[in-house]
Amino acid sequence: MSKAQEEATAQPTSVTADADDVKPAGANGSNEQSRVERKWEGAEEEEGEHEVEEADDREAPQTLEVLSETYEGASVAKSAAAAAEQLLHLEAEQDEEERLEAEEFAAVIAAAGAEIDAFLSEAQSPMPKEEAHTISGDLRTPQQPAAPSPAETTRRKHTLVSKERVVVAAVAQYDRAKAALGALTERVEAAQYELEHLSKARDDVSRHVDGLGGPREPSAAAAAMGQVPDEEMNTLPRRRNLTREAGEYSAQIDMHHARLADLNPRVDVARRHLTDAENEVASTGLMRAEVAAEGEGAHRLLSHHAARSIAMDKRGVAGFAGARHNAEMRRDVEEDMARGTDDAVVAAAIASRAVAHRRLSEGLATVRANLEMCDADDAAAHRHDVRRLLNLKTATESAFDQLSIFVDAKRSAHTAKKISQRQEAVALLASGVNPHAVFRGRDEGRRVSRAKKVNAESHEARVAHIRQRLVREEALHRKDKDADRARHEHLEHIANNTGNSAREARVKKYMQANIRDGRDVLDPTGRRPVHPSSVSTAKPHHFGLGLQDDHELTEIVARKHPGTGPELLLMTEKEKELSAIFPERAGIEARIGSGPRRAANMSKEEEGLGLEDEHEESVGGGRGEEEEEEDFVTAKRRKEKMTMNLREACRLKEKSTTNLAEPGRLYATQVACGREFKGDAFIPTPGTIVFRDFEVGKKYKQRFSLTNVSYASNTFKVMDMDLEVRGLFDVEYDFPGRMSAGMSSEVFLTFTPRTAAALVTTLPLSTNTGVVHVRLECYPSSADVFTSTPVLDFDAVTVGESSTLKGELVNTGASPVPFTVLKSKPRRPDAPPSPITVCVRRGKAKKEGDAGDSGVVPGYSTLVLTVKFDPAVEGRVEEDVVVRLGEPLMRDVVIAVRGVGGPVPVHLDGRDVMDFRTVALGCSYRDALVVHNRGSSAAKCLIKLPHELRGFVEVVPDMIFCQAKSSAVFSLKLSPGAETAGRCAKHVNPDTGALEVSLHVQVPGQAVPVDFTLKALLTTSDLTFDPPKLDFGSVYLGETSVLTLRVTNHSLLLQQYGFVGLPKMVQVRPSPFGEILSNETIELEVAYAPPVVAITDFKLTLKSLLGGRVFHIPCKARGVQPSLQLSANLISLPPTAEREMSSGSIFVKNKSKHQETFEIVVPAAAGRVLKVSPHVGVLAPGERMRVQVEFCPESTPHVPAMRSGVDAGAVAGAGEDKDEDMAKETAAAVKAEKAEAEAGSDGQDGEDSKDNNSDGEGDRDRDRDGDGGHEGDRSGDGGGEETLSSGVGAPEPKCAIWRLPLFIKATDGGSDATALPGGGREKEAGEAGQGHGTLVQHLEVRTVTHASAVVVDNLPELEGAKEMTYTLDFGPIAVGEQRVRGIILRNLSEQVVDMCPTAPDHEGVFSILTAFRPIESHGKFVCKLNFTPHTVTKFCELVTIHTSLRRLRFVLTGEGISPALDVEPAGVIDVGDVAPGDVSHQTMTVTNPTQFVLKYQVRFRDVVAPGSTARSPFVCSPAGGAIDPGASASVTISFSPDRAGRYGVAAQFTGIVVVSVPGLAAETVRPMRARCWADGVYIVGGDDPAAAEASAGTDATVGAAGWLVPRGDVLRESTSPPAFEAVNLTLPTSVRPGGSAAAALEVGSLKGGGGDGKGANGEWSFEDFDEESRRRGWSCDASKGTVEAGRRKSVTFTFAPPKEVQVGDLAYFGLGEWMQTVVVARLKGGVPAPAGAEGREVRVTVRCYLEPEAAAAGEGAGDDVPAAAAATGRATHPKE
Repeated sequence: MSKAQEEATAQPTSVTADADDVKPAGANGSNEQSRVERKWEGAEEEEGEHEVEEADDREAPQTLEVLSETYEGASVAKSAAAAAEQLLHLEAEQDEEERLEAEEFAAVIAAAGAEIDAFLSEAQSPMPKEEAHTISGDLRTPQQPAAPSPAETTRRKHTLVSKERVVVAAVAQYDRAKAALGALTERVEAAQYELEHLSKARDDVSRHVDGLGGPREPSAAAAAMGQVPDEEMNTLPRRRNLTREAGEYSAQIDMHHARLADLNPRVDVARRHLTDAENEVASTGLMRAEVAAEGEGAHRLLSHHAARSIAMDKRGVAGFAGARHNAEMRRDVEEDMARGTDDAVVAAAIASRAVAHRRLSEGLATVRANLEMCDADDAAAHRHDVRRLLNLKTATESAFDQLSIFVDAKRSAHTAKKISQRQEAVALLASGVNPHAVFRGRDEGRRVSRAKKVNAESHEARVAHIRQRLVREEALHRKDKDADRARHEHLEHIANNTGNSAREARVKKYMQANIRDGRDVLDPTGRRPVHPSSVSTAKPHHFGLGLQDDHELTEIVARKHPGTGPELLLMTEKEKELSAIFPERAGIEARIGSGPRRAANMSKEEEGLGLEDEHEESVGGGRGEEEEEEDFVTAKRRKEKMTMNLREACRLKEKSTTNLAEPGRLYATQVACGREFKGDAFIPTPGTIVFRDFEVGKKYKQRFSLTNVSYASNTFKVMDMDLEVRGLFDVEYDFPGRMSAGMSSEVFLTFTPRTAAALVTTLPLSTNTGVVHVRLECYPSSADVFTSTPVLDFDAVTVGESSTLKGELVNTGASPVPFTVLKSKPRRPDAPPSPITVCVRRGKAKKEGDAGDSGVVPGYSTLVLTVKFDPAVEGRVEEDVVVRLGEPLMRDVVIAVRGVGGPVPVHLDGRDVMDFRTVALGCSYRDALVVHNRGSSAAKCLIKLPHELRGFVEVVPDMIFCQAKSSAVFSLKLSPGAETAGRCAKHVNPDTGALEVSLHVQVPGQAVPVDFTLKALLTTSDLTFDPPKLDFGSVYLGETSVLTLRVTNHSLLLQQYGFVGLPKMVQVRPSPFGEILSNETIELEVAYAPPVVAITDFKLTLKSLLGGRVFHIPCKARGVQPSLQLSANLISLPPTAEREMSSGSIFVKNKSKHQETFEIVVPAAAGRVLKVSPHVGVLAPGERMRVQVEFCPESTPHVPAMRSGVDAGAVAGAGEDKDEDMAKETAAAVKAEKAEAEAGSDGQDGEDSKDNNSDGEGDRDRDRDGDGGHEGDRSGDGGGEETLSSGVGAPEPKCAIWRLPLFIKATDGGSDATALPGGGREKEAGEAGQGHGTLVQHLEVRTVTHASAVVVDNLPELEGAKEMTYTLDFGPIAVGEQRVRGIILRNLSEQVVDMCPTAPDHEGVFSILTAFRPIESHGKFVCKLNFTPHTVTKFCELVTIHTSLRRLRFVLTGEGISPALDVEPAGVIDVGDVAPGDVSHQTMTVTNPTQFVLKYQVRFRDVVAPGSTARSPFVCSPAGGAIDPGASASVTISFSPDRAGRYGVAAQFTGIVVVSVPGLAAETVRPMRARCWADGVYIVGGDDPAAAEASAGTDATVGAAGWLVPRGDVLRESTSPPAFEAVNLTLPTSVRPGGSAAAALEVGSLKGGGGDGKGANGEWSFEDFDEESRRRGWSCDASKGTVEAGRRKSVTFTFAPPKEVQVGDLAYFGLGEWMQTVVVARLKGGVPAPAGAEGREVRVTVRCYLEPEAAAAGEGAGDDVPAAAAATGRATHPKE
């Protein structure tokens, strides 16, 4: 080719190849350019290689395919250019199609480039001159320019590549711009759509808010005052939610507007980019045209190359056609041959098919017979199973009946025991004995008895075990002793048999047994020669040879073998038989046998023998001389011959002896080529000669060959066989002579059996190298039958199908053996009938009818036993088939048969009953029947219903296909109707009354159908009501009338019911929904609360879920307007334990227009447990009042549970009389309470019976026996009687219903209200606005009282507390120390009790140490509490423990005391009365209660002492010291004043004695007082005006340091005594006219010397009251008298004003006033005596407050207290 052609050819290749690298998304320009350059350089380098290719390579068969691909590539290039032009003009809505086409375009360009690259390899090859000339002529046409230079070609190529890259980049930019614009447009549209949706939703919400009243909020003040309408308040939450929702919508709308505002500029930018991309694509149009022109030139070049290739390929196509024709001819011949072979095979198959068809027919006949047999067996098995199930059912019912009887008896016994225990508990309680302890003791006694019995049995068992163990140990001990004894005996035996004595004993025994005369020592001297043969009984070596007579041996032999001669001993068995047949020959032989012995003897003494013979001849008779000479010669010759014979016999004997001693002397060792031959020189063929199945009397002949296998020539000779078999075999053969190695010779062996016994012997052959033995075996005709299949395993066979295996009986003998197949023996005795059958068939000669259970096993033959396994039930089967063999074997052959009855493929997974149980008429019931297929193929299943069930039972679907290893479902729908029972009467079980129908799941191809039973019990769904109509009568508004409705279920099924559509004024209790059991009647309470004053007729609708039945109950009621409105007329208090308080409250509101007065009356039966406060009230119009009801049940009279843990004996020992009295008092209280409750309930009943028209609950009360204030049905009578605990558990709770009448006072609209009488009666109700008669409304209180299941064992109760409260007193304890005490809580209930305490004051002194946990049933819990006082004072705190059963209250008390000392006396220390300058003493005792030595100090504090010095009048001695633990010390307080105190006051000198321990903060204080009188006689007991005179007094005070501090200016006080003493006495109480009040003063006399002196008596006298004072009521009981020294006497002043008040008194005007008088007393005597003869004058002012008469009427007398009363400083106010 020319250079221009090559460049023109390569140029489109590079352009097309680069198209493979074009990417729509924009590719790297530099990478693409480098790839194009590398391809172009590679094409130039391969140009030379393509020129040297062979022409034959271009004629390859693939040329045609390459050509077609080339044409396709050219057309693809054209279509790609057109697609590129069309791509620029597509619309915006086709951008998805445009993208796909762009991808397809890129793929096509890449494929075209690859095809062109492949075609270049063909295009570079040399062309024929004609074709090259033609092509060059075409190229030199005027339209084509001259060939460009290589540089220009390279430049054009690069330019074209750059243009193509620009075009592709423009198109990619256009695609990206359009895709971006589309995405932004979609986002804008989505935002607009969402904005429209949100705007619409906001508008809907706004309209809804406007419809509800707008978004405005009501003011808080208006809402508080109730001025906002209810509708507006009710819709306020909804409006708020909607307003908030509208605000959320507005926020989202604003957010979408912001998003649209952000997207619009981005859309404008995307549109500008798209416009720029379109302009860029339009500007590259010229470049696309240039690229298309270059592609057209490449197409023309490819067309020329294609024409050339077609011409070259025609030749290849012709050659290929010839080769294909030859191959087709060969294939046709091969097909004809194969077709003939196939025809032959088909013919043979047709013949075999006919035979198989015949066999199949026979097998099917057998199968049918077997199926009939299986059906019969299945029916029998079914009947057997039915009988077994019936028996099982009967046995089960009997067992359940017996179990029920046992359970009932046990329950009855338990109930009787509980009743007896309760009765006995009452008796025990009456006798003061704790029944719980008694019953616990009995239980403990029974437990001890059982434990003793169990221990005894255990002891006996242990003794028996020990006894058995001793027996075992004794046996082991004996065994060990026996083993030791045996071991000792063995050792002793060894020792005895291994010593010299044992050896000598054995020798002696042997000698005695083998010596003729029995001696053990032949020659004790050892000098005599001993010949063993002469003394021993052992046989010598010549014994039996007849060479020497031994009479002794002959005698021994005769003794051992009596009747046997010597000749018989030497004869063999065969010789003995011959001697018996030929006796004459036996005698001759015997005589001949004796000759040699005589000849042998004569040889030794020839002369003697000759003489002897001659002598014998001479003695023979008198014959002639010639005869005698002839006889002599004959005899001589005979002798010579005999002598020679004897010598030869001796020589042969010696030689035979020598030969026997050396048997190998006759044979030589064969050595050939240096190798020594070892082994048998001749080998027989066959190796063993066997005569089988011989019969006695016949001859059998066999031939065998002997082959020389030695290394050299050898020969053989048949030797004599054993004497026993010598006569049975005859051997014939030709003496072979010397036989070369490898030569063979034949031998004939004839066997003549004489007995039918097996024989095994050898035929000896003498060879040059040794003796060769040929084995001979002879077996008589016999039989040996065995089985080659001892076990037949069927594996798994589906029930209803069958499987066959073959067993074989093999006879390895020649004799036929008869046999009989016995009945198979099952492995288990309880197995069902055998599913195994055995059929006898011969193995080879199988004929029709040749089958049975007996036959004959021919000789050397095999008999086939056909064993068939057709299981009827699932499970494993193991049986033995016994074949009994006849003559001659007479034994059994056992074939073990194993099989498994596999389940059928289609089954119900063990479900055999579809039990709908009880069904109601008119209802539909469905159940699913799951069919399982365990097979390997799909199964068709269908259920056919009997005609009786059609219309009532529906199967969906009627046919299913159950896939392999899967399951399918039938849905059965049962819809019984009224006629179902009649149509299905024959399927009704008479015992149960249930409908039982047997159905089948039929499976084609499955032998056994799947059976199941459809079972259902039909019943009705009717409900009846009693009464059928409800009449509530008249009911107050706000109250509820309750009637009892009895509902009866006549169905056998539980019915779930519900009252639907109930009016608001009707309630059904306990619930409008519930369940009614079969044939059960339940009682429901229908409560009616009238909403308005009107007569109402309505219906109650009850719906039952059983069949959707609907029932209607007509009702009638009348509503009446009440005067007072109750927030609730029913108060249900929580369950309350005994002596625990619970409360509830209601509000009573007066809705009338006038004032109403009400009173709530508590029945007498509830007076001690119920409290209503306030029970009387006055309500103004519109006013309401809160009424609280408190319930605190009393404890029952049984023994408290807290004493359950105390021993009964201890209780009895504590005081039987006291307990008995307590029990009697408790019983009496219970009886009185019952009587009172019954009386109250009867009275209330009468009231209710009369008020039933106005009381909404009257009808219900009449239904409940009419108890007005009573306990409910569960509590028995109204007295609240409770069942006593028998010690087993706490009593059952009691429910009580108390109906409290609320009386409304009759009024005419203007009268005042006063308390109503307790039994006020209701009058006719008037109109609510203008007064009415006495009205009655009711308040119902429901309570539940349960026993104190949680009790406290160790604490006493707080006295006087109505609610059960326990006290825990920690007692006095030193400050800073702590004391822990426990509270024992016991749970008497049957449940677990949770606890939660109220925490004590966190800053207090009491704390709980124990973590609270639940208390188990009948368990106890100990709560630890700690008391740690921090100050010296008394502490008290209330702690409550809340449990799930009750609330326990505990009052914790304790006292913090000084940690050091106790001081006695405990109260005020009164030092006494003295005169100035005198001394009095008082002793106090200081005790150390601690366990260690304490130091103490005594000091005074806050001393108040009038005087003129700073000295304290009090002195203690000693002032300190140390006290041992538990010891006491006495401290004396001395009082020595220097002047008298305030006159008439009991506490003139006061102070505090402080006893402290150094170093401790605690101290013990005692108040102290003393008095000092100027005279020996004094008056004491008057008022103490200390408060009034505190600011102007002259007293002095001892400060904290103990120094006396004077008060006032005592130095200016006058020292002259006063003229008289003044004493004020105010009566402690006020009086009214007609009343009286009194007060006393004491007159005392000092005892000088501090109480130790004698002193003197004193006298007093009071002047009489004046007339006015006496008129007003003043008096004195002792106006004069004397008093002993050291004592005091009282003088009482009484004020008793007259009842008639004088006109001038303030009391007359209803005012109070202070009444007072002054009396003068004269005191004389005493030591020191008063100054003056008249004695000491004392003026006593007595006062009393007089109340007016109006105070008696309760008008608040004494409210105006005079100012003077307050000035006195005493609490004399009457109200106080």
